Amino acid sequence: MKKGLILGIGNILMGDEGIGPHLIEVLTKTGIPDGWDAEDGGTGGFTLLQYFENYDPIIMIDASLDENPDGTIRLVKPRFASDYPTSLSAHDIGLHDLVQSAQLLGYTPEIFLFAVSVSHFQDISDQLSEGIEDKIPELANKVLELVGKLEKGKLQMSSQT
Repeated sequence: MKKGLILGIGNILMGDEGIGPHLIEVLTKTGIPDGWDAEDGGTGGFTLLQYFENYDPIIMIDASLDENPDGTIRLVKPRFASDYPTSLSAHDIGLHDLVQSAQLLGYTPEIFLFAVSVSHFQDISDQLSEGIEDKIPELANKVLELVGKLEKGKLQMSSQT
């Protein structure tokens, strides 16, 4: 049986776009549940494919450029690469392309995505804006709550929530 992975995606030098790695830093300090690893995926692009091969399930955290108010946290359980928001982040490749490549290689872990809404990418900064930073405790709780549900096998979701 494979371990679960909490994977923070984002560029920590672009302010709120780095929400994923910032959350991984917090979770690492407070403790990761047994049977799970936490990784800062940064802007790793196709180098992140190794995680799709080696972990199941995978919980990803990333910034989302969408129409929701800043700091809105959405949990998405995409079944196909096309289920991912197309404008998710400013990485070398988007999650859509990454997941599509993983599927082509036969890597099909169960994937959950916490998308945190941001209205724009900030100028170069290693700090989150106050509104997004204030969401870190809530986001950490939601991630750990999901881990607990997955551990107990009590999760039932549609492909989009």
